[in-house]
Amino acid sequence: MLEINNRYLIFVMYLTTSIYLIKNRLDLHVPDLFYDAREVWYPLAKSLSKGGMLYVEYSDNKPPLFEYLNYLVYSTGHYILVFHLLIALANTVAAMLLYTYVERNGYSLAGITAGFLWLLTLPPTHGTIINVRSFASIGLLGALLLRSPTYVGISMGLAGLFSQFIVFAIPSIIAREFLTKDNISAIKYILTVGLASLVTVAVCYASLAIPYGLASIPAAIQDTIISSNSYVSWERFSILDPTWPFRIRGVLSQVLFVIIPAIMYLVLKFRRGFSTDQILSWSHDREIVLLLALFLSTLLIKSLLYYWIFPLLFISALAGKAVSVLYYELMYPILLRHN
Repeated sequence: MLEINNRYLIFVMYLTTSIYLIKNRLDLHVPDLFYDAREVWYPLAKSLSKGGMLYVEYSDNKPPLFEYLNYLVYSTGHYILVFHLLIALANTVAAMLLYTYVERNGYSLAGITAGFLWLLTLPPTHGTIINVRSFASIGLLGALLLRSPTYVGISMGLAGLFSQFIVFAIPSIIAREFLTKDNISAIKYILTVGLASLVTVAVCYASLAIPYGLASIPAAIQDTIISSNSYVSWERFSILDPTWPFRIRGVLSQVLFVIIPAIMYLVLKFRRGFSTDQILSWSHDREIVLLLALFLSTLLIKSLLYYWIFPLLFISALAGKAVSVLYYELMYPILLRHN
């Protein structure tokens, strides 16, 4: 059977792919820095280096952990190079975690394929530019892989300190616990996850007082949490924009190589019913489909390219399973007969 279990080799292949995709974008003379990094994050870090007060004098809607990272990268004196290397590394780690997430519930071929497919979806969805979701994806997938509620909560909290949209994963965790445990155990688990997440976030926000003073804490809460509510107000929904269908179609046309096999896998799943075997695992598939639906719903709110990064994680997982089914049920028997 086609099994690749050397994780170091897989990591190197993912890292090489990630670096190549970023280098290829830069070689095509695409801007080194897109709008957010060029107009907000780089100038913000420059102002902080001159004694500016984060959130008090200079506002941004990104949580403190990303702002700390942004400033540290600026401090290296090689902002563009270091940040792109970090994006490549973050994408690699996220791909490895996606591989593990799928492989743990099936064959390694499905996992390794899912990781590669997700990496290949990043160029058309701005996953190779400086963005927060490459880092948040690590925390999201970590939370799905971990079992200790404390560690799950910490991972969710860290992910949320890069992208607030990570909260869309919460219903999936709640559903998983109530469907696999008794009510009392599920409630205890969820409360522990919630507490660990809140403590993680609270510690990060409280740490702002050390370099920027106590006034930075309420200012940060205002900029990153309270003001963010405007994102989910009905009048701001992207779906109300007449151009929304065209933007969605534009992305779909560039990621059909994962959309089509993912749909094929789901069709196969429904045609076979909900039986569970080594390749098809309904409980795992149910979690993937629920997460996919939750993060696809964010596109109704904002349809910028990088909002596709989260849902494409789970589309790629389904596509990886489709490749595994194709190989083991069609190609592998043919190879056996010829040998």
